[in-house]
Amino acid sequence: MVKREKSLMRQLIEERGIKDIAGVQALVKELTARFIQEALSCIYKSKLRGS
Repeated sequence: MVKREKSLMRQLIEERGIKDIAGVQALVKELTARFIQEALSCIYKSKLRGS
């Protein structure tokens, strides 16, 4: 039988010991904020370089 790998989200939920939907919502908010921060940082750096 082929063993499926756990999704990244499932891994994060287990690592953090999240047990309820409020915890999942907080995790999604955190990941979204990180993604937006990284995207804005890349845009800002490219503007500074004149690209």
